[in-house]
Amino acid sequence: MTRFHDPQRPAGAWSLAPGQSTCLCPGQCGHLRLRGGGLWLNGRQLDRGEDVRVWSHERVQLRNFARSATGFFSWDYCAQQPGARARARSLLTRWIEWLAAPLQAKVQP
Repeated sequence: MTRFHDPQRPAGAWSLAPGQSTCLCPGQCGHLRLRGGGLWLNGRQLDRGEDVRVWSHERVQLRNFARSATGFFSWDYCAQQPGARARARSLLTRWIEWLAAPLQAKVQP
């Protein structure tokens, strides 16, 4: 991640250079939002403006897949931190979606 001023970077966003990646493991629940460029989050492509909830102590990897464009993302903590039951339910749902993704790709024309 770059720590210097980048004139193309939206206010309040961090940047990842082409081919660069970083891992996040926040201590509190938050929302990661793609602000520009192209990024993968744990192997899933994010669309510009897409908002993804990241649970406390969940490890996520961001990777810029673009060859020449810088990727930008922002982070905001959740206003209310969810309980353990909500976190477990969400993680289970993501795991099931991850398992089902290869099957869905085979079914779609």
